[in-house]
Amino acid sequence: VRGALAVHAGGITLGPYLGDTFALIEAKGAEGARLFNGQGAVIDSHGYALLPSLSPYHRNVVELAASGKRHKTELLESQRTVIPYAGATLKLSFRTRTGHALLIRLQRDGASPLPMGADVLDAQGSVIGMVGQGSQAYLRTDQLQGELLVRWGDGQQERCSARYDLQGQDLAQELIRLEAACVAAPRRAEFLPAEAAQPRAPGAPQ
Repeated sequence: VRGALAVHAGGITLGPYLGDTFALIEAKGAEGARLFNGQGAVIDSHGYALLPSLSPYHRNVVELAASGKRHKTELLESQRTVIPYAGATLKLSFRTRTGHALLIRLQRDGASPLPMGADVLDAQGSVIGMVGQGSQAYLRTDQLQGELLVRWGDGQQERCSARYDLQGQDLAQELIRLEAACVAAPRRAEFLPAEAAQPRAPGAPQ
């Protein structure tokens, strides 16, 4: 058996040989994603991989290939650039989003199509997707049903809400297509960022 074993805060990661300068890659949920120039290294079931060698004092582009990963995980970033010292051990984390990929055609009664680039938020106020062409919202969520807020401005007339339900859908699909009505949305606390939803203390400035 040849290779390397790294013990770190997230567990134990196996990989190929290690040079004097190398990196621990973290991409939670992206099991199977391959590292370019990684000597065959792929993200393991715990969300880690070892990049065996980096060139010290030079610009190194570290890149993850989406092919091979589980389809329920999306890479929010796939490339990082680092210039390490000689003998350095780096930890590079790539942001991911895990859940069912949904493409929802949103319908508004008597209104123009939703603006491209509008944010799609979940009930906790987190942005989980955006609106593309033809009022189609692309998002990823691990919830089987829920309410979404579509927001393209700060005004009350620049938002609407829609409900979705995945009951009866084939959840093994890479992309689940739905249709939903997007209706006028009240300014409810669950659709505000966490800090904005907190009540003000008596006497606090407005």
